[in-house]
Amino acid sequence: MFKQGDTVIYGVNGVCRVDGLTQMDITGEKKDYYVLKPVFNGRSTLFVPTDNEVLTGRMRPLITEAGIRELAKKFSKLEPLWIEDEDERKARCAAALVDNDRETALALIKAIRIHRDRQSDIGKKLHVADERFLKDAEKLLREEASFVLDLDFDRVLPFLNEKARAV
Repeated sequence: MFKQGDTVIYGVNGVCRVDGLTQMDITGEKKDYYVLKPVFNGRSTLFVPTDNEVLTGRMRPLITEAGIRELAKKFSKLEPLWIEDEDERKARCAAALVDNDRETALALIKAIRIHRDRQSDIGKKLHVADERFLKDAEKLLREEASFVLDLDFDRVLPFLNEKARAV
């Protein structure tokens, strides 16, 4: 159970602060909802039913500073996860974002970057779904690291690259 003031990752919405609990009647019965405020998008408010295990399962604690450093070290050694089948790749990318599976997301990011470079070398562009995943996954990882490390958003990638090279 999360409480007011907790900071969590909520699926593709990124870093959110639990702003409290509220009761709402949306389907004809009153239910309790977590009120989430995305940290990097102050205009949004998200309502997550407390009795919905699938949705509350997407609310996860933030990674620790040590965890970020460990991920940065792993990135250089991580095997790229390229999936030839486009539909399967889209599904795995979506699942990695929704489930906040950082290692799978990093392996997919690495593979898509390699594929993007190869496509560019032959004058082709990356598939729009791959480009979208890359953008979204990098944004979520940078937001979380920015918040946890108390770094400006633009300083996160240089910091992570520095840690990855230190291995």
